[in-house]
Amino acid sequence: MLAKIIITLGSYRLAFRFGDLNTLKGKMSEKKKVKKTKKFKQKTEKLGETQARYTPDVDKVEGPVYCGVCGEKMTVKRNVHGWRTFMSAMGGNPNSKSNYDVFQCPVSEEDWHKQVVKLRDRARNESSSKLEAILREEAEEVLKTKVATKKVYF
Repeated sequence: MLAKIIITLGSYRLAFRFGDLNTLKGKMSEKKKVKKTKKFKQKTEKLGETQARYTPDVDKVEGPVYCGVCGEKMTVKRNVHGWRTFMSAMGGNPNSKSNYDVFQCPVSEEDWHKQVVKLRDRARNESSSKLEAILREEAEEVLKTKVATKKVYF
């Protein structure tokens, strides 16, 4: 049995055709199962290539977390009460305080660590693929030697 859905929005008319309706129901039930499994605690967390600090909800992540920049094992402070971000602290609403865990890279204040973050940020926003490759190559070089080639200010 084929299923067809027609949605009318103002002067636009959208038509969607699906294959077998039983197959569609099966896919929908699979998606529901995936959503349910996401509620459980995560053993580890994959961080972005410029992320050196991570603040999940209390006890959401139980295993070790590794820095997205350098791969070092991050230090953890559990059940911290306060504002999670700079903007919520500037707002000053005491009701926006919450409990969370803080994972912080132990070497995130080092010059070479800051430089790798800046180089990767710049490479991600670069419109030229050649310049992006050069920036990523320098970031990997700084990461291997753990020595900054230039002083970086945040």
